[in-house]
Amino acid sequence: MTKSENNSKDSTTSTTNIPVINVSPNINATNKEKHNYFLNTVPSKSRKSSTIESEAKILFKDTINLSQKSTSINNDNEEVFSDQSDNQVDVDELPQLVTCESRTSSHSKSLTENEHFIYLKHEKYHKDKGIAGILTRPKSALTNNRKGILLLHGHSGHKDQCCLPLINAKLGSMGYYVLRIDFRGLGDSEENADPSVGRTIQQDIEDIETCYLFFRNICNVKLDAIVAHSRAVISMFQFVIDRLQPCYHDFISNLFNCSGRYVSNELITKVQEKAPNWYKDKGYYCKAYRMGKLTDVFIPMSETLSAASIDVTQFTQIDSRTFIFSIYGGKEDIMPLSYATQYADLFGSRRHKLEIIPNADHCFYGLANDPNIYGLPIRKGKVNYNYLVVNYVADFLSEENQMNLFNSMNKYIENDIYPPSFRWPLPFEYSNVSNFRDIGGYKLSDDNIKRVKSNIFYRCANPSKITKRGLEYLTETLHVRKIFDLRSDAEREKTGIIDCEKVNVVHLNFKQDMDLEDIALHYQGMLLSPLNFPQAYMIVLKKSLNCIREFFQYLLSTDLEEEGISVVFHCTAGKDRTGILCMLLLKILNVDDETICNEYSLTTIGLKTETDLIDSIMERDEQYYVNVLGEAHYNKYISKKDITPLQMNKNVLSSNYLAMRIFIEDFEKEFGGIESFFIEHLHLSMRDIELLRSRYTC
Repeated sequence: MTKSENNSKDSTTSTTNIPVINVSPNINATNKEKHNYFLNTVPSKSRKSSTIESEAKILFKDTINLSQKSTSINNDNEEVFSDQSDNQVDVDELPQLVTCESRTSSHSKSLTENEHFIYLKHEKYHKDKGIAGILTRPKSALTNNRKGILLLHGHSGHKDQCCLPLINAKLGSMGYYVLRIDFRGLGDSEENADPSVGRTIQQDIEDIETCYLFFRNICNVKLDAIVAHSRAVISMFQFVIDRLQPCYHDFISNLFNCSGRYVSNELITKVQEKAPNWYKDKGYYCKAYRMGKLTDVFIPMSETLSAASIDVTQFTQIDSRTFIFSIYGGKEDIMPLSYATQYADLFGSRRHKLEIIPNADHCFYGLANDPNIYGLPIRKGKVNYNYLVVNYVADFLSEENQMNLFNSMNKYIENDIYPPSFRWPLPFEYSNVSNFRDIGGYKLSDDNIKRVKSNIFYRCANPSKITKRGLEYLTETLHVRKIFDLRSDAEREKTGIIDCEKVNVVHLNFKQDMDLEDIALHYQGMLLSPLNFPQAYMIVLKKSLNCIREFFQYLLSTDLEEEGISVVFHCTAGKDRTGILCMLLLKILNVDDETICNEYSLTTIGLKTETDLIDSIMERDEQYYVNVLGEAHYNKYISKKDITPLQMNKNVLSSNYLAMRIFIEDFEKEFGGIESFFIEHLHLSMRDIELLRSRYTC
């Protein structure tokens, strides 16, 4: 509630033309229908946005050179350029580092073509318009990485506070769907459910859940990360363990804790210091933005007690697939800096990273007259360290770092039945086999405890040149007795197969039924872009049904664990055909799509040692592809595209997350789900599927 009725009336903002999106559309709608609903609700055109204060909209280049001078906007919307000594310099001296556009308040700024001011409404939680947000969409299909990011502000904050707009701009340029919101009772969102109770943690959880459903049901993308500041950190963690995991059996890969509170009951002491009559008055007033105006907002005692009664030790229950990144200012002025190390101790080094920005305060601004050693923008006379926060977040979410992080978190396979084992049990230096890894140990999407059994399924590149000691380890320690070779006859003849009496090599030619047109379309998919891989993979999949059926029939006919044996499947690089079969196996065992896509990307690491194969592919010129496809097919599918042989070769060798993500989406559309595929196309029964799951998960 506000201090005066006049303030409340003056701050009311018209929202007539702002779309209100119901996050619970028809549950029977297809993914395409859901996405069309989203596109029709939020057309791709400029809209007016409510922005709370004068800020700079930053458009970053790929990297920020912190040794260079930068730009910011001061209170009067005058550009201020600063170097290490804070001297003003001419704009022409600056590198093409950032460009700035002045923001004005209350719906007067037109957003870019890919930004939209929207309201999200949950029928159960929201009484009026719902929660206000600014959504940034990828500019094109080529930049869309199928992931969403949610940005959350702290106590008495708003969607344009401190680092949130900067993170929004950067991650939007990286291909994410980015949504930053106002919690109820703040910014442009509707009033609290009960103004006398205020903004409770439970209410925050409902608002976050609404955003989660928006990404899942409307945008049809995976919510990959939440970046939360201050009070919202507790709400973020509580949402995960109270709502996301038990109700949706889902997890979020990355959670960012920016200046979050650890000892929750110390909040009461902090409030009493600022408002000595807090208990008597049953609350206190503070300044906050409502509908574009700075207003006196009453914070009821119940709102404070809600945030002060959280047991943070329960956050250890957050899914082990989630990584937590904590960022704090070294000059933290709101809460003890010890909270940073307490969170580090709580989550452990395996899945937690901590960065402390030496001279930054709670909102990541410097102290007055701080030396600007990085040449960062100046805001209100203070160094704006929010730019460093943006860099930390963006670098952490980069494709390469996420791949390495997944590899690091899954380096060892642990469960309650078997002793820990290595994800990569047969190093190239020892065996002369590349890309050899165990695909067990991954959690099931519908069960937070059960996993795929380890020490049973291995994938790799061509193992024909395995060393003597590598072969001995393969058979005597890993107990491999069956190898499924997915290569063609020509490939096998050219590079050979394993010759060992203890191992039965089964030839499953995944490309044997492909005609010339199939081959041409397959190469087109592999050569033009990793985003076209799904086209190639779908052709291989449809032409390999008999081989795939034979593989799974063997798993049904033989209980590998009971027999004490394991299997290997491979192609040439252990990437494409092997990746398709691995996807089918993990998916039928109920491993989540996120893990499957990350597992696929590990081939980028595994193939680094396959230098002979890499060299042979990188030497291919245009004539090579003309000879393989034939001149007519090459001219039809390749030559008219603006791509060089060098880029085509690089594409063939790639194994990025997004290629598998798109393939899984196409697979779901084509076959109606993994169970439908197994029943209708592999001619296996539901009983067979249940046997696979009971036999190979634990």
